[in-house]
Amino acid sequence: MDWPEPTKTEINKATKLVLSRLKDPTKAAKRLLDFHNPDGDYAGFTFLDDFQGNPNEIDKADFFSVSLLNVTAKTSAVRLILEQGKARNGLVRSLSAVSQTWNLAKASAMQLETAAAFYTDLKAVLGKNPWVVTSKLAARKRPNLIPVRDKVVVNELGLSNRDFRTDWLVFQQLLKNNDVEKKLEIAVQSAVELDGRMAKLGQLPMLRKLDTLIWMR
Repeated sequence: MDWPEPTKTEINKATKLVLSRLKDPTKAAKRLLDFHNPDGDYAGFTFLDDFQGNPNEIDKADFFSVSLLNVTAKTSAVRLILEQGKARNGLVRSLSAVSQTWNLAKASAMQLETAAAFYTDLKAVLGKNPWVVTSKLAARKRPNLIPVRDKVVVNELGLSNRDFRTDWLVFQQLLKNNDVEKKLEIAVQSAVELDGRMAKLGQLPMLRKLDTLIWMR
């Protein structure tokens, strides 16, 4: 792929940060619990819950979902995406090309390019520099494949945020790291043991668990 690749320093720094968050499984579990506590005010499971409509369309429920992550799209962009027309039809085509079964850890070059095309199309419709809204909407539609990126996540991982594709590749390397995967699952098991309501954590994509761990600083 002709993508701007992250440096080894960037990957090592991000990996070190994540592993430091996972060093104490009880603390890591508490971060996961805090975000997914049904009695709390974080988005938790509601961000991906069962009010999803057509997986290949962006609808009102999707805009409501990302609003729980403290971002909103411009009204004009919402109209363009919800109303039948050229913009909506184009997004349906590019989103439909991205399979729900693809996951970032195992994504091929073709799959990443296809996901990036959808992301770029969505960002263009949303308007001037709405990268955070784009990231969260795209992540809502393809939670196994597209990371939730905002200023907190970018800063925590030490990313330059020069290009979303570079950041995706850093996340891909984190997901491929055996230590990260094993320790994250241990943290999830600890969370479930601490609170039986958290059984759904085990069903979430690994990418969503990783997002939470990084964001809940």
